[in-house]
Amino acid sequence: MNSSSAVLAVSMSLLVLSAAPQGNYAQHNSMYSGTWTATVGESQILHGRWIGQTIPDDPTSAHGSWTMTGPGGKTAMTGTWSARKTAKGWHGTWSAKAATGSAAAGTWNAALASDPQATLQEFFQRLSNQTVDGTWRSRRLEGSWRLKGKPNLSAR
Repeated sequence: MNSSSAVLAVSMSLLVLSAAPQGNYAQHNSMYSGTWTATVGESQILHGRWIGQTIPDDPTSAHGSWTMTGPGGKTAMTGTWSARKTAKGWHGTWSAKAATGSAAAGTWNAALASDPQATLQEFFQRLSNQTVDGTWRSRRLEGSWRLKGKPNLSAR
């Protein structure tokens, strides 16, 4: 697996936090989607899209899937992600498979100063007007990610 594959996979996982709500805000129907960007090292930038949902009966957890866009706008990688809120911030895992067949996995973190009682769904809703930063890691590779949320009015 090359560094772009690993970084892209991690950044997509983190980007899941860059949520834009889909549908209503009811606890049992909490679907979100958005875009993500991430860095690998100092100069490589990756980007893509994600979709996810909060987990019923567990307001501190969410999961979903993501894609990384390659040259020409084609999907270069797909994967899954999970998120959990802890006392120190948001943490999660991600996994990915490249179009070439190689696989990658890792972790991500976002240390956020927010209401300790806030649910992951409330965090997603706040992202429509906030930027969130975090870090990711996969084996010896690591980088940063940034989430910018915006409403996705066409998704219902």
